Amino acid sequence: MLCRVALALVIATASSTWAQSVISAHSGVINYTEGTVNLDGKAIRLELTKVSDVKTGQTLAAEDGRAEVLLTPGVFLRLAELTTDHP
Repeated sequence: MLCRVALALVIATASSTWAQSVISAHSGVINYTEGTVNLDGKAIRLELTKVSDVKTGQTLAAEDGRAEVLLTPGVFLRLAELTTDHP
């Protein structure tokens, strides 16, 4: 009985660990903005239903604000005021 409980715990833990390693985000996703942030001269407003991302050749500028862009899982590029990022 104790062996079955231990086996069930191992299986439950292994499956939850496997599920956490799947990451659906891709590089270039704008994760956070504050203040005035422009992408190719157009103001960015983050919305829950729309994903904004920086594509090759686009310019992201944090004029009177700040921005955070996902580069790889767990690695972010943070732009402060008066910063421009050219790919």
